[in-house]
Amino acid sequence: MKRSYLNLLKYFVVKEPKTPFQLIHFVTSRCNAKCKHCFFWSKLNAQDELSLEEIDKLSKTLSDLIILNISGGEPFIRQDFAEIIKIYYRNTSVKTVAIPTNGLLTEKIKKDCLNILENCPGLELNVVLSLDGPEETHDEIRQVKNCFKLAIKTFYELKELQKNHPLLQLSIISTLTSLNQEKLGELHDYVNTQLKPDVFGLNLIRGEARKMDLFGVDLNHYQKFFSLQSQSRKKGVKSYVRDYLNKLRTGTIINTVENKKFILPCRAGTLMAVMYENGDIYPCELLNRQLIGNIRDYDYDFKKLWSSDKAKNTYKLINNTKCYCTHECFLRFNLLYNPKFVAKHFFKNLFGRSEITNSLSLTSEGCGKDSCESMINIGKIRGVRCKQDPKEEKGEQK
Repeated sequence: MKRSYLNLLKYFVVKEPKTPFQLIHFVTSRCNAKCKHCFFWSKLNAQDELSLEEIDKLSKTLSDLIILNISGGEPFIRQDFAEIIKIYYRNTSVKTVAIPTNGLLTEKIKKDCLNILENCPGLELNVVLSLDGPEETHDEIRQVKNCFKLAIKTFYELKELQKNHPLLQLSIISTLTSLNQEKLGELHDYVNTQLKPDVFGLNLIRGEARKMDLFGVDLNHYQKFFSLQSQSRKKGVKSYVRDYLNKLRTGTIINTVENKKFILPCRAGTLMAVMYENGDIYPCELLNRQLIGNIRDYDYDFKKLWSSDKAKNTYKLINNTKCYCTHECFLRFNLLYNPKFVAKHFFKNLFGRSEITNSLSLTSEGCGKDSCESMINIGKIRGVRCKQDPKEEKGEQK
């Protein structure tokens, strides 16, 4: 299979790709942690998972797949996890696979990663380790004793593996909530001076947590993190471009929360899709009532499902209602496929006139009650998966 990011260029001119180029696949809902901020908490530990044979069938119909984002549950909890990645590698043109993990299964994670790297030449493997604060804070959020210590152990084991496998990328990701926002500075210092990952990112809590007061985030902490990141970024054009795009994405998220409206058109439902462990297909993790269909009902033919009337109507709904959220992964690609927006704010930023990048300026007021309530409301309307409302199945909206 030809594996190149150049394949993405065709989507600037092809309006309706046959299949998404980015797929988020929840390979399992089983998990060995009980994270307080998890938006998937009410659906965890179900038993109905797609088998290897089923994944093999459907992956053969994903003709345009370039980027595969794995999700869960804890992905590495599946005994056949490495085989899943090798199936996608064999049957698609996937270039990059990103795998989030809590790091609890150190030996299994190391074994699976080595298996994948040795059997999938040319594949960029990005292991994304979750770290939500210093040890005490992290363990409290994850609700697992010694979770922090085990995560760090896993990170260093993979660091050793990376020495002989340069296509292995190690990332650290944190989720900002009301529980850890005061500890971000301490965490940032530790990660950048001690761990030194290839990428260190911060996601804003999204979806529907067990307790919605976790959404009471002061956006000043969010702004401060990316200010620290800009100060510590590496030199070079590539680093500068990444830093600018991060600023644009972060500023877009802040503007979305504060203005309670969409900033950019979303390509979920065309270029991007989500598949849950049982084969349910959605345009996005957060559009919890917009089930497009189950891959089993389409004889494992993703092209057929993706060209169905239900899929087309779902994308029209997203576009017509100007759907908005704070989903970092989707916003990244929404930016890339809106070059006019990127260029406009690049030049406005040069003169300090971009309302997007200017929103990153720290203020003394903090989040404020309105912004905190906006965060909570976005979480409530963009929550976990659930059965469709009969009215919505008829095309009506709440």
